[in-house]
Amino acid sequence: MNLEQFLDSLSNEQLIDRLNLALDGASLGIWDWDLRDNSVQFDRRWCEMLGLDHKHTPMSLSTWEERVHPDDIAGCYADIQAYFAGKTNCYENIHRMRHANGEWIYILDRGRISGRDATGEAIRFTGTHFDCTATEQAKRVLSSHRELLVELVRHLPAAVAMFDGEGRYLAASDAWLHLHGLHDRAFIAHTPEELGAPLPKEWDVARRRAQRGERVTAEQDPIVGRDGRRRFLRWSIRPWWRSLDTRDGGILITYEDVTQAVEARLADEREARLAALGLMAGGIAHELNTPLQSLMVNSQLMAQELAARASDQSPDLEFVRECNAGLLATTHRIARIVGALRTVSRHSPDDPLVPVDIRALADQQVELCGARFRAEGVDFRVEGVGPGQACALGRPADIGQILLNLLNNALDAAVEGGKEKTGGAPPWVRLHVDASDSSVTCCVTDSGPGLPPEIEAQLMTPFVTSKAPGKGTGLGLSLSKSLAEKMGAKLIHVASAAQTTFELHIPRGQGPG
Repeated sequence: MNLEQFLDSLSNEQLIDRLNLALDGASLGIWDWDLRDNSVQFDRRWCEMLGLDHKHTPMSLSTWEERVHPDDIAGCYADIQAYFAGKTNCYENIHRMRHANGEWIYILDRGRISGRDATGEAIRFTGTHFDCTATEQAKRVLSSHRELLVELVRHLPAAVAMFDGEGRYLAASDAWLHLHGLHDRAFIAHTPEELGAPLPKEWDVARRRAQRGERVTAEQDPIVGRDGRRRFLRWSIRPWWRSLDTRDGGILITYEDVTQAVEARLADEREARLAALGLMAGGIAHELNTPLQSLMVNSQLMAQELAARASDQSPDLEFVRECNAGLLATTHRIARIVGALRTVSRHSPDDPLVPVDIRALADQQVELCGARFRAEGVDFRVEGVGPGQACALGRPADIGQILLNLLNNALDAAVEGGKEKTGGAPPWVRLHVDASDSSVTCCVTDSGPGLPPEIEAQLMTPFVTSKAPGKGTGLGLSLSKSLAEKMGAKLIHVASAAQTTFELHIPRGQGPG
């Protein structure tokens, strides 16, 4: 016998008994609303749910209306009208009702149209009440705890965020929101991608591992942000809950920007390397100087002796004159290089500011890097005022390092641009020295391809470089800027110039220029 046959075999009294057993087991109360006269039939369970005596309970709509919380009644009728209008499949609403003891209980109210007249107009509306107070109170406790958690996380000093198993935000600190540009946006229940602020791709693998129960950390991970700048982060990605069915769980991400600490350490290391290199260069210059002076003196003595024999025009003597002239020119060039090495090899952070002949100092840097320009086929010229005409107040070693860095950067850019940027002419670099009443300006310009906009916006920021990976640290310009500022000078990028141009402005000093 199937269920339908079994039910057909029962009498009306038996059907009612079984229905009551089912309703009692489900803790459901029944109401039946006659829409024609607003009379409502409430069963015993409905009344007991509210602490009412079924025999003395008025069977009218007002009995229900008077016990619904004033703040909830409008929502009830709105949901009823939505159902009547065909917008929902049934009426369903959770609202508060006043119990006979004065307490408020939560009722899950459901109903459907159960009768229509000949015209199809609804005349009966029937449904059930279920006391869901325990469930609603538990939900509200959980919601309260969630709100407390959100507030606690929000006020943490570090960058912290919590995500559910689907990668949606649950909570985040103000520091996190500010760093990700979300401080004025609704972010909870949205993924970072939906908000247009995706997390670093470098974290993708770590996030998946954390969702599966692992804790992943890094002490100084280089991360490239959306702005193109490389930052060093100390981060931790760990699980904060895991579901019983082994699905991916929620994760907690914390991180700290340690770029400044890494910058300071790398700058110290670079300064130490430069100091060691300077010590070595100074030693080489010292060791070369004595034999160089001897060679120069002997060459000059030979030149004097050859001059005394000017009347002798024999081929052999003419050959000796040419060789000695070349030797004397070479020793003078080596002497200039040794002088330049001595200048840039000084470790000068505590040196006093002194008058510096900027054009003469610029010519020294030419001696150091001129051979590289010639080897790369780059047309390099120094223009502007001559030696003795532009005296500034600064530290010669620091100015020399700044100029050397600018010239090497310009050379790299000119080589990268090649002849395509010069209409077939050799690539070029210009160093122009000019003087005004208040400052001396060294202007370095190159024929290279220029700077990408994302790099130009962050120039002289540590670790920002336009060079290919492995060819530049992004520290040269930032350190040059720091050296300039420490002696009262300014290093600027001239964005309005047709070609990439950097200017070093040094205050004027007392001197011949």
